[in-house]
Amino acid sequence: MFDKDVIKTLKLHCNDLVFKEIDWEKIIDNKILNLNTPSFFRRAIDKLVLKKETDYYSIILEKILNLRKKIKSLFGTNNDGQVRFLLRVDDFPRFGVESEMFYEFHNILKRNNIPYLLAVTPKPGNRELTLSEVNILKDISKDKVEFALHGFTHQIKNKNIKSEIIGMKESEIHKEINNNLEYLKDFNINVFVPPFNSIDLKSYKIISQKFKCICGGRETIKYLGFWFTPCFLMNSLYVSSYYPVYGKANEILEYIVNKLNKIKENIIVPLTLHWTWEIKNNFKHTELLIESIKDKVIAWNKFLKTAIDIL
Repeated sequence: MFDKDVIKTLKLHCNDLVFKEIDWEKIIDNKILNLNTPSFFRRAIDKLVLKKETDYYSIILEKILNLRKKIKSLFGTNNDGQVRFLLRVDDFPRFGVESEMFYEFHNILKRNNIPYLLAVTPKPGNRELTLSEVNILKDISKDKVEFALHGFTHQIKNKNIKSEIIGMKESEIHKEINNNLEYLKDFNINVFVPPFNSIDLKSYKIISQKFKCICGGRETIKYLGFWFTPCFLMNSLYVSSYYPVYGKANEILEYIVNKLNKIKENIIVPLTLHWTWEIKNNFKHTELLIESIKDKVIAWNKFLKTAIDIL
């Protein structure tokens, strides 16, 4: 049977180019979404010689651009467009950092009218959120902020695997999800962000029963494979974020200026920031990044609605 995830993913990336009902299965085979990860040699050169992360996202970007070019050629369309962004912010609260400092980060986004997704760990280090932390979440929820469940405790379960989720029993996962969604019931959570971007096939299938969307990153490749982003995976929406659009604000900004600003296509790029990574420079790089993308960031709920309509 043809993989329905492929058709849904093609629609997600190319619906704006097609103005009639078509048989997607006849247009393109299901191998189009299979990506080859960079070789061990390439990754070693990047890490040891160039002292940087491997540029995973550009591999995906090239595939997306080639796909859209093919669809344009088939249907004679030549739509220009604009790269738009989904912004994910990880790690609230963060061990060793005063949670009240988050306001400095948030206010930059608020001033620029930026919608974003905040990944919240409900019981960080097996402790309850403080009253102050809960009040921060309630306060910022009045702005353009949506919330994701960022694991349960953000603690590694097995010293041999950097993951909180992998290895958990199905019944335990269900129990933790139910308890923590109840705990955060005031915040309408539809997205799951696994701590350390670490989730395997078994836990993905379980968690996808409870959430409209699951996020990932470079670490997820080992367990789920290397896919387009965003895409549909096992009939669920999967949004992975890769370097250099997953990283520090100055790295992301450099990539946007040098690469993405030159592209005139309707492409959705998932950006990921860790707010605590930006404290060292007093959020100056955050300010520059946010100013460069304002009016180009879409709300997660709007994106999810588009994806659900495809489902």
